Amino acid sequence: MKISLFDVGYEYSKDTPFSSRALEHVDMVFKEGRFYAIIGHTGSGKSTIIQHLNALLQPTEGHLDILGTLVTERTKKKELREIRKRVGVVFQFAEQQLFEETVLKDMIFGPMNFGIPQKEAEARARELMQQLGLDESLLERSPFELSGGQMRRVAIIGVLAAEPDFIVLDEPTAGLDPKGQKELMAFFKDLQQKTTQTIILVTHQMEQAAVTDEIYVMYKGTNVYHGTPQQVFSKDLSKYGIYPPKIVELQRRIEQKHGFQFDELAMTPEAFKEMYMDWGTLYVR
Repeated sequence: MKISLFDVGYEYSKDTPFSSRALEHVDMVFKEGRFYAIIGHTGSGKSTIIQHLNALLQPTEGHLDILGTLVTERTKKKELREIRKRVGVVFQFAEQQLFEETVLKDMIFGPMNFGIPQKEAEARARELMQQLGLDESLLERSPFELSGGQMRRVAIIGVLAAEPDFIVLDEPTAGLDPKGQKELMAFFKDLQQKTTQTIILVTHQMEQAAVTDEIYVMYKGTNVYHGTPQQVFSKDLSKYGIYPPKIVELQRRIEQKHGFQFDELAMTPEAFKEMYMDWGTLYVR
């Protein structure tokens, strides 16, 4: 089970004076049970890619294979409904999509729209509330009375409660404080490790991309590099507007100062601390 893009191109307002190229020759593969990041400078095509992954947009060139369904420019809309059930998208500032009169109604709207019985949808929503640190006392409140972080979590639950096979996250921590960002990323990482769900994270924060399994780098509408975080951040990608996480920069400065290289590239402060302490023990000896 996977999503594959084959030589995908997309042109907004095609065949009009307002046409604009957004994607060119994009090839990507997202496999089951993996955690991916898509990174790139503003205008690189990330948002357009997102809308192709659940067929909100259909390619003007090339094609996609989305969980076994062929998607081209000519694919009929009625053939795409199942895709949108199995590929859930959490858009940036997802709380702006809230509209129901209570938190509970908003969280179960999506799942019920895909045919999930109300009781089952409610059970899923309550379980996710617990995992995301929301108290059930909020269920009958208006979502517009909540804090920004709570609203974001309610919107995310509305997507996750449908239990999609693939979850696409567009800057899910944008606008949250550091504590909220850390908690939300920890939740997604835990979710991906405990299930067979695939998570595709679009982010401009390299620290978030660093904890995924694989990264695609976008530039001017196409993917220019793909690899593990260690492979990606070992390269100089500054010409694409991409700079490594701060911990990688620190590691490079220490290596330069001492005139040696560690055996691997640390992707988190915790990993670097352990590696540095191990080196320090040997160095002192």
